[in-house]
Amino acid sequence: MPGKFICGAVAVAMLALASRGARACGQGSSYGGALYVGAIVVGLTDVGMSIADLTTVSGVSKPSAAYGTVELIVALPQLALGIAGLTAGGQSSSFFAGYTLWMAALTAHGIWSIAAAHAAQAPNDAPDPEPPPDRPGDARMGLGPTYVPLGPLAQVGFGLSGRF
Repeated sequence: MPGKFICGAVAVAMLALASRGARACGQGSSYGGALYVGAIVVGLTDVGMSIADLTTVSGVSKPSAAYGTVELIVALPQLALGIAGLTAGGQSSSFFAGYTLWMAALTAHGIWSIAAAHAAQAPNDAPDPEPPPDRPGDARMGLGPTYVPLGPLAQVGFGLSGRF
């Protein structure tokens, strides 16, 4: 059903934003219509994916690894675009904040769909393996968030620590 809706909306958008008659004045370009159609197609795809996400989260349909992969392919570049828009500042930062949160939700759902589909395929009756005994000479490593205080150049990051 969402597929038919998206195809119909794309067809209407293409008809509405079709290129006008050419004028040989050397001013303007014909990229505006294509850009609008592309934005409408991507926006409708995002809305369709959001509706499909609600059906899997509510338990109506089962998560699919293929759908999760497609969702990641579609949402990750848009998430990067939203983050770039947030860091650029300007007057549309509230738009980019909402857009970035929306794309982060789609990305998180794509990751969850892949993980849940793989977990459903794994046998659940197998016992968990016993952890190896802890020996004092074993190497251990840990990764965690950290803060590097360098005055005006202070940064947050990740730290790697361990015993070798």
